[in-house]
Amino acid sequence: YASGAAGLGQVANQLIDHVAGQTLDLGLGIYLGQGTSGTNSKGNKYTTFDKVKDGSIANTLSAFLNAYVDIAKDPYISRGNHNSVTSGVGLMLVRAGYDIKWINRFLGQPILKELVKITKDSEGKTAEPLTIDDPNLKGKTIRVTPTEYVVATNNLVLNTDKNKTELTKKELEDKIFESKGEGYVSDPDFDGRIIEMFEMFNESAKQLSSSIQASKPAVSGAGGNTMERLISENKIANVNKIGAIRGFRSKFKNTALGAYTNNSVHWIGDVLNNSNLFMAGTKDMDATFNSASDLAGKGEFLLNTDFARVLDKSFYSYIISGTEAFSATGTKEEQFQDLIVNLPIAAKQARETNDTNNFFLSELQFNISKDGYEFITIDSKNKPKHYQDKIY
Repeated sequence: YASGAAGLGQVANQLIDHVAGQTLDLGLGIYLGQGTSGTNSKGNKYTTFDKVKDGSIANTLSAFLNAYVDIAKDPYISRGNHNSVTSGVGLMLVRAGYDIKWINRFLGQPILKELVKITKDSEGKTAEPLTIDDPNLKGKTIRVTPTEYVVATNNLVLNTDKNKTELTKKELEDKIFESKGEGYVSDPDFDGRIIEMFEMFNESAKQLSSSIQASKPAVSGAGGNTMERLISENKIANVNKIGAIRGFRSKFKNTALGAYTNNSVHWIGDVLNNSNLFMAGTKDMDATFNSASDLAGKGEFLLNTDFARVLDKSFYSYIISGTEAFSATGTKEEQFQDLIVNLPIAAKQARETNDTNNFFLSELQFNISKDGYEFITIDSKNKPKHYQDKIY
């Protein structure tokens, strides 16, 4: 069920992006080996997306969507080794015009099923780190990725000339049937070719997924914050800088997505940068947060939502720490007492005696902190426009 829920979201995103991609020139900077392609000004081939004109891409993606919806009743999609580990590759190959039979035979290879099992087992909260013997230090072990573990434990042969040749449907199908027979012995050379192809596909699939996420600027209305806007802007900048997705910029030129992004991300950023409403909304602070992400080893652009939340909270805590009213030393104790203790008391009395039926006063709420202090709040999040107009 969990695999179905994850796959459902992935397919839905790909299907929506496919619809938009049909009118654009989207693709990769490299050629994957099969499927639809174009030729650049230097005469080099590159893979194109969404260029099969018979509607088969949309039909195939829709079939995947239905399969993930029905996974609880009949997990046939899982038996084909389509899951959270492999679906990114499978869906990308569909959009690249690969034959679905080739895709199914490729992802159904025994070595990839082993890779999926190792990957999922290593992701558990109680899982032990994957280790292999250190080839340079006898008696020592080193931590490795699931792919490195599969390569080492199966003594796979990599970087041979055969790795650069395309595998046929028959070769892939024959290997699946062989693996089901008694006394089957795996072929390190063949499995090495499979692993290398999968890793090559997977790198491109990750770039495609990043471009899809960057094409969905999720900036909330009421209740949104400056860090959400920065991350949305950074996702677009990151895809543009890497340059792995050909034609990505065209998504934002004279399109509905471009207008929405300009209004919800870039225009708001310009407003914040030219106002004193939020210190964290200025371009200088955006650059500071990106630098913090880089120094923390999380990438040149701040993309991690949890890390962004920590940075934002720490930044405001630091700024407020210099406010005189919050410094309870010497003569400033009276300022602290007036702001933290006396103000809530006076506000509560004003609300209770609200003779003029002031809307602002009537909406005041009073919450007790863990330290026993009473704080004044207003719950205006996700309220309708007429409420927002009245409260402000």
